[in-house]
Amino acid sequence: MRNAFIYYLEHENKGRPIVIASHSQGTTHSTRLIKEFFDGKPLAKQFVCGYLIGMPVKKNQYEKSRIKPSKNARC
Repeated sequence: MRNAFIYYLEHENKGRPIVIASHSQGTTHSTRLIKEFFDGKPLAKQFVCGYLIGMPVKKNQYEKSRIKPSKNARC
């Protein structure tokens, strides 16, 4: 997943906003991806939201930035 995301950033994203959506095992990978690429990083300005379902995500999962859990299903 990490290598695919790096490829996407380098070849396809072109500075556009980013939404991360995942379910179950993908949520485990996505939480790490968000931490590595967005938490307190310059890329955070492109991050719209993460829709991470099927696995728990801790309230304080992302400590270095303003990424907070949503209070409803909307981003």
